[in-house]
Amino acid sequence: MHVRFRARWGAAAAAALTVIAVPLLLAQSAGTGNGIEHSIINNNGDGWFTSTFAGTVTAVAYTADSAGNPVAPDPNVLPYTGHLQQWFGGSFNNMNFVNHDTINFTGTAADGSSFAIHLVDHLSTSAVVTAAPNEFHIGHC
Repeated sequence: MHVRFRARWGAAAAAALTVIAVPLLLAQSAGTGNGIEHSIINNNGDGWFTSTFAGTVTAVAYTADSAGNPVAPDPNVLPYTGHLQQWFGGSFNNMNFVNHDTINFTGTAADGSSFAIHLVDHLSTSAVVTAAPNEFHIGHC
């Protein structure tokens, strides 16, 4: 499955919205691994931050209520245990900001079935008043 979502806000939002196959994925994960965070703000108030995590996790699918909130583990979906890698970062100043992340998970269930997903997200703004914020989300399973 391939998921691609791109949105722009502002006056051009209706014309710039493209959605292809957006799935509902509710899961909780627990595991162990290694992670690190780093952030810095200079004397001008400009900042940068980043975090990363890699380790072994178990992902459990959840059912959702009518508002999309997780309710309980889904008895129809086996838990998957495997490797999770996550990176998140961003930067900002008094006129612009950008946030982005990548997530990779590859796991196996007790019945031997496997599941892999790769996600990329991005959100940024510009100092140009007429420019709408830019946002996209891309996923591959």
